[in-house]
Amino acid sequence: MASSVLLSPSNSDLSFAASDSWDTDELQLAAEALFRHGVVHLSSNLLDTTTITKLRTNIDRVCDETIAQLDRLGVDYCNQQEPFSYKEAASRCRGRVDVRHPDLQQAPFTNSSVTHQPVLKGLLDLVLGEDHVVAFTGVVQSLPGAEAQGWHMDGDHLFQPWQLPPHAVTVFFNLTELSDEQGIPEFLPGSQLLEQYQQLQAGAEVAPIRFAPAPGSITVFDYRTVHRGNANLSGRVRPLLYMVFAKPWFKDTANFTAESLLGAKPNGNQLNGDF
Repeated sequence: MASSVLLSPSNSDLSFAASDSWDTDELQLAAEALFRHGVVHLSSNLLDTTTITKLRTNIDRVCDETIAQLDRLGVDYCNQQEPFSYKEAASRCRGRVDVRHPDLQQAPFTNSSVTHQPVLKGLLDLVLGEDHVVAFTGVVQSLPGAEAQGWHMDGDHLFQPWQLPPHAVTVFFNLTELSDEQGIPEFLPGSQLLEQYQQLQAGAEVAPIRFAPAPGSITVFDYRTVHRGNANLSGRVRPLLYMVFAKPWFKDTANFTAESLLGAKPNGNQLNGDF
């Protein structure tokens, strides 16, 4: 029996040439697209060159320190057979490390030019409410040769079987020019809706959406939207800065564990549970 194919929006339906002069009507259109399809891309250069440089410099330092500590512990993140998880870093597939180091939770990442970028803040006010907070900041470090992720959500539906508005969104801050060879992320539009997600689980199909992210552009998606990072077939590391914005009551307890990587010692417990 052939699987059903769900209607998918075009890439242009979900891409918005945003600017700081956007009015309420334009923000509302982007918010409605996010509610309906689970992902939008703000394609203009919303972060200036100075901000991007500061973020990249600090990301390189933090990720180098994290990788060095994993090396000291003997964690083979390039050829791992099992996922690992610490408070500050986790990996769910070979060659890809999700870093949530304490230094990412302070300046320059907490600067208002990032967390309160006018278009982003206006959109999040409509989607999450004006009292939304930054839950945490991280960097997905995709190393050369990293395999493609499996399709996944960042967080599950709460209080099923009811379809609720977003309680959290993930925001990708694109700081470099990305190519297909480096593994551009892709999304299944509409998969944040519980009914459509259940249809996908039952074998329905929907065409994935991917964007061509330029430096300074921003991708925003519902925490429940199914997505994946593709394989990094280049010889270059691909860092991807993300922030999770959420309603004040939400706490993510699923993606990282309590054991600290920074305090871990060689020959200790290096692989800590499944995800």
